[in-house]
Amino acid sequence: MKKLILFLAIVLLVFFSWWFFIKVGMFPNNAQPAKQNMNIHSITLEENSFHSNGFKIEIDRTGDVNYEKYKIMFKEGEDRILSTSDTNINSAEWEQLTELINQNNFWSLDDRYEDKSILDGTSYVLTIGGLPSSADPTLSDLSIKSVYCYATCPDYMRVVISSIEEIANIN
Repeated sequence: MKKLILFLAIVLLVFFSWWFFIKVGMFPNNAQPAKQNMNIHSITLEENSFHSNGFKIEIDRTGDVNYEKYKIMFKEGEDRILSTSDTNINSAEWEQLTELINQNNFWSLDDRYEDKSILDGTSYVLTIGGLPSSADPTLSDLSIKSVYCYATCPDYMRVVISSIEEIANIN
């Protein structure tokens, strides 16, 4: 009988531990998970504001920066693109940006951060393409990760977003 009670106690402890980590999450808010460095090949940031304008910034490893500001379309036939611009960053700026992304653990972030209580927030989608830093860069084993934020983003992701906006000169 004692063995049965001990067995049931262990099963209950394991079940509630599992449930806690699933429900609450492995990391408290803004706790940084373990770092995983990647050789980054491309960066894309999209912002959409509710009933407003949005933008898309694309940066590739050659230093090309493409910026497109657009209108959120509500009527058929409206001109979606408001303005575009192209610029370049040097290799030092690219290295600084990719280091910032790796330091802020982008690869360990959840795929979605959302505050559903806010109905008219701004959403961001940050998409990064890269290879593990130990991988041969000639391989076609490119990994792509996107993180979506609506009305709330982890602090360490906001740092990356601000840096990308600064590079595109839209602040």
